Amino acid sequence: MRASRLTGSLAAVLLSLALPGLCCARGHGAGVWYVKAAARSAGDGSRQAPFNTLAAVQRISRPGDRIVILPSPLSSAPLDGGIALKPRQVLVGGGPSVLHGRRAALPRIENTLSSGQHGDAVELANGDTVENLVIGPAYRGGIYGTGVKGATVVGNDLSGTNTSCTTGFVVQPFKLPSLVPGAGVPFSSGLPNGWAAIMVDEPRGRATVRISGNYVHDAGCADGIDVRASGAARVAAAVTHNVLTRLQEGSAQQSVLAIGVQTIDTATLVARLSENTETYIGSAVEGDQGDADSEGLFANSAGPSRLTEHVDHNTFAHGLGHLSANCFEVVSSNGGPTMNVTLSRSSCQYVVGDILEAVNLSANATMHFAIDHVRAEHSEFVGGPAFHQVEPGDDGDCLFELAAGAASNTTVKMTSSLLSGCQTDGLEVASSVDDGTGPVTQLSFDVRDSQITGN
Repeated sequence: MRASRLTGSLAAVLLSLALPGLCCARGHGAGVWYVKAAARSAGDGSRQAPFNTLAAVQRISRPGDRIVILPSPLSSAPLDGGIALKPRQVLVGGGPSVLHGRRAALPRIENTLSSGQHGDAVELANGDTVENLVIGPAYRGGIYGTGVKGATVVGNDLSGTNTSCTTGFVVQPFKLPSLVPGAGVPFSSGLPNGWAAIMVDEPRGRATVRISGNYVHDAGCADGIDVRASGAARVAAAVTHNVLTRLQEGSAQQSVLAIGVQTIDTATLVARLSENTETYIGSAVEGDQGDADSEGLFANSAGPSRLTEHVDHNTFAHGLGHLSANCFEVVSSNGGPTMNVTLSRSSCQYVVGDILEAVNLSANATMHFAIDHVRAEHSEFVGGPAFHQVEPGDDGDCLFELAAGAASNTTVKMTSSLLSGCQTDGLEVASSVDDGTGPVTQLSFDVRDSQITGN
């Protein structure tokens, strides 16, 4: 018995010396696995002999392991097929930051297939971290998780996502108000958006999500970053220091969001958005503004859910598309949600439609929108005054506030801000009840120490 134990131990030591990757993965602590595009096929997952497919490391890795994607020359194809992570794994790109400077080799992955992870390049599990990767193209999402209790997505470069133009975020059903109370136009199916480059869905339980320092760009049918809470979920999300640019609305979709947050059912979401930048969101057509309903920031709630969103130091410029393009739209759709939103120390410039919107469309809903030290400038609406006679808003206001739900409460407070250079009103406030019967309960605005000029 003693001899056999000694022999087994000696064999394990020799195996660990020969295969350092297997030593770490099979030991008592978390393992470390290496993968590299164009590596030799006989790799064992060690740094000296990395795997050459994501499928290989997905099969052998365990919860809590660290998976390192080694940089490969740009002349070689990225690792394809995507990867479904296990709980508490770290998926990281080796080498310096992929976001700074030109490099001859990068840690790149993609998923051009519909079969693996529904076409997502990375599928999240509980407690995962995804960091410092170049991701894309992807048949559907770049990074996606559903029902995860926690996730961290940091410092990645994502482009060319959702080549399939699959629907992701759906603006919940609503009635588009007209100037005639009760004559709103129903959008019974809501407005579909393309699947986001980074998206997290939380249908239950408590979850904490951190999405920071990512570069999301150049997609023809994809949102940038979306976080959605449904069921009885209780979610905390931090979305910070991300740069999003050149995201277009696909021909099969009706909206495109740089950063979208949403609550439905009885879910609660507390979102903090800080120091993000969104530019050139939407689609431009030579000779006119294009046909996209583009949003830099978008907050949407339905049902008896609760959404609290704090945005600070946000920079937005060039919202492309048609009359419904906005820098920041806050909208309740139906079912009486509660929304508390703040926007501070931020700028919004060059938007086709209304620059800022607080649109309370739901009966029995409560919406509070506070604006502090914000510059909203230069709407570029080209539709002419005829549009202003059809529906309130969507005509190039700097700030538009609307109450369209019976028994709803809507308040806007603006301090130390500037509304300037807009094609129509600096501030438009309107009420036209289209959801439910009877008047609104409250519609108010409080403007202090601010300038409304040049409109």
